[in-house]
Amino acid sequence: MKYFLILTIVTLGFSFESQALSIKEKKQLKAWNQYMDDPSQSYGKWFKDKCGYDLPVVIDEGLVKPFMAANTSAAAYCDSPRSVMQAMCGDKDMKEIVLPEFQKKIKKVVCKMSTDKELTLKIEKGALTMMVKPGTSNLDKKVKDFLENNL
Repeated sequence: MKYFLILTIVTLGFSFESQALSIKEKKQLKAWNQYMDDPSQSYGKWFKDKCGYDLPVVIDEGLVKPFMAANTSAAAYCDSPRSVMQAMCGDKDMKEIVLPEFQKKIKKVVCKMSTDKELTLKIEKGALTMMVKPGTSNLDKKVKDFLENNL
């Protein structure tokens, strides 16, 4: 029994260790987060200009390994909701409808790795959570359809 317990603890230790990010991966996550915070690169400034408030985007570290393996930018995927929302606020007729809903229900975007579907979106507790995989197609259209159908 002691042997089984020790083996289980050691195995769990290795599985947690394998999930840790390397220095290169940590640098990439930092670069993606800097991109998200830099108004000259991301949709942050355009979103604020069009919708009138800041909308931070949080990139979960679980995206790093799969997106780096796919040689693609998680930041580009994770900025899609801000891009779509700023375009919706930029439409004069639509802004008066969507802006109060955005301000009331979406205070931040949380971007995580999807384990099953290509894309899953949900809104709860002031966050738009987007679970996405590298290679997800028609991302902006899917985000817009979700927002139009769920706000």
